[in-house]
Amino acid sequence: MAWRAAGAVRLGDGPIAAGALFFLGRPHSHFGTGRNAGALRRFAPAAPTGKPDLDNLLKILDALNGLAFEDDAQIVVVTHLAKAYAEPDAKPRSVFELTAL
Repeated sequence: MAWRAAGAVRLGDGPIAAGALFFLGRPHSHFGTGRNAGALRRFAPAAPTGKPDLDNLLKILDALNGLAFEDDAQIVVVTHLAKAYAEPDAKPRSVFELTAL
C-alpha cells in the first residue's frame, strides 16, 4: 500500500476532503485475438458504464477508518470521483487523495 510506504500519515479527527479514481481492468472481450491480440477492438467502450457502481466503489473508504482518519464521517467534500479502464499494461487500482481541511 503506497500510503504505508509514504509514512502512513493520519489526518486526525477534523474535516477531510477526499478524491478517488478507480482504474478497472478491461474484459478479455475488449481485445482482439490472434495477430490482433492485445489490441483494443473497435467496439470496446472508452469508459466502464457497468458494474461496479461508482457509489459502491467509494465505500472502499470505509477500509481506511482508524488508519488514515478516525471515521469516514469526517469526509465533508468529495473533490473528484471517477472510474476508468486501466491501461492495458497496468494493473487495476484505486487512487485516493485525502486532504485535511
